[in-house]
Amino acid sequence: MLSRCLDATVPRQRYNSDSAEMLDHHTPTDRVTALVNRMLAERSLKFPACPEDDLRSIGLSSLDMVNLVLSVEAEFDVSIPDQDITPSKFRSISTIAALVMALVCEVN
Repeated sequence: MLSRCLDATVPRQRYNSDSAEMLDHHTPTDRVTALVNRMLAERSLKFPACPEDDLRSIGLSSLDMVNLVLSVEAEFDVSIPDQDITPSKFRSISTIAALVMALVCEVN
């Protein structure tokens, strides 16, 4: 059985309605959650993803995962090295957020 968020910790509106950009004050986990939930909604999967959910188990396909890599790179203005694009680093929102934080720390 898939885990589900028991509380509404993820706001429904994550994007600036004028520019469709993420609002800067959200944490990396919040921002990745918004990306994943938008992808799920585009696939008509209406349940929210939680940080520890296995993304493949909740319905993301291989093509969705490729699109997620590209979306994360664009959202955080980072380039994810090929060696970091692995199933273990893209297993969940939490693992992606950890990867992003490590990449951002390397840049700064």
